[in-house]
Amino acid sequence: MTTSTLPTVTAPRIDRPLPLASHIPTFRPILPNVSANRGQFTNLIQLYQSVKTLEQQLAPLAANINCILSQLNPTEQVVFTHEIQMFKILQQLAANAKENADRKFNEQVSALQAWNIYNDTRYKTEAQKLDALNTMLSMLEVDNIRQNWENEYGCARRQEMDSKQKLVDAYRHLLPTFNVTYLPKFYRDFALFPARSRELASLALQQIGARNLYDGFLDNKVEILINAPARDRLSAQLGHVSINIGGVIYSRAPTVWDIRSKENYLGTQQGMRNTIGYVMQLDEAGKCRLFQSVLSHIVQDKQYNVLDHRCTQEIISAFADLNIDIVDPRTPITEVFSPTNMDNFLKHAQQVIQTNFYPKQ
Repeated sequence: MTTSTLPTVTAPRIDRPLPLASHIPTFRPILPNVSANRGQFTNLIQLYQSVKTLEQQLAPLAANINCILSQLNPTEQVVFTHEIQMFKILQQLAANAKENADRKFNEQVSALQAWNIYNDTRYKTEAQKLDALNTMLSMLEVDNIRQNWENEYGCARRQEMDSKQKLVDAYRHLLPTFNVTYLPKFYRDFALFPARSRELASLALQQIGARNLYDGFLDNKVEILINAPARDRLSAQLGHVSINIGGVIYSRAPTVWDIRSKENYLGTQQGMRNTIGYVMQLDEAGKCRLFQSVLSHIVQDKQYNVLDHRCTQEIISAFADLNIDIVDPRTPITEVFSPTNMDNFLKHAQQVIQTNFYPKQ
């Protein structure tokens, strides 16, 4: 896999104190009260699903934090020494709690001689296996067996949930600070962006996540998105043009350089009109040059006008830096290109390797 080299900056120093893991407020799933009465012990499937929900929350949070840390040099990581150590402690606690809960589960199933039920070939999923065990436990006549299951396995699995919830809470609490550090790592001269474009870039990072933002940029394909005219909207009657680089959409809007996740952008556009995407394959150097050209336009933030600083002209200019034509080069330079002009040219352009259609919903 090709690795993209992004500009390095010094991570901002954190002046405000950060909470210890034990001080971070936690949210814990509400489960039934432990009881030895038949049918009222903690449901095995409910425990299983609660653990899986926490693991699904943990996976992207951990991926984003680890991605950002991987982009920091040792000097920059020093700023986050306390946070890194806290993460390691919480991760180890969660791993130990899971190991203990798994061991308790095996011990209890063995004590009940119930492996034949759990391993029954009729049950293909973990949920089905646990449902069968759940049914068996609910049918037992001796309450103290269920109580022992609660005291041993139920409590151990709850401890696992508690440790994973603390890790989720720690990640969520600190991710905004890590994102602030990552934005100027990814966007050169981010501090020079207009204020609104900085806000939009920050929001896009929150939506996409640092891991997906980084991985998306490894793809050297770029996509020119052309929105059809929306006749019922005065501001959209001529259509619109934007560019997708690594899953992030950049476009010159009348009041701001817009920066959004592709999912968010298309969600808005498909609510009112059709969109077509023309995909081009660039090499690594070409993609980076195009990216930096777009960023330069964002920093310059020249006032929008229909002649030379509208959506089409800005994208045309960015590709011109790569000597790539996305409109007919035979057209007089005084021509004001519309999204339709660009669409007509790209339909037959040899550089286009794929066409995507995003219909109005």
